[in-house]
Amino acid sequence: MAKKVFIDCGGHQATSVRMFIDKYPQSSEYEIYSFEANWKYNDYFQPYIDSGRINYESAAVWIEDGTT
Repeated sequence: MAKKVFIDCGGHQATSVRMFIDKYPQSSEYEIYSFEANWKYNDYFQPYIDSGRINYESAAVWIEDGTT
């Protein structure tokens, strides 16, 4: 069976992650990866990180590595 993955490439206030977990009955079958470049939003993800429910990176998703 193929692995199921949910990727959120702009997590903001964990809105997409929260909706996916709350509204999608099969969400527990997925590995969840969320990325948010603005560190000010990190606290919104903490409950999901603490529960081991998501993999979170405080980083932007882009086509190359670098710093802006």
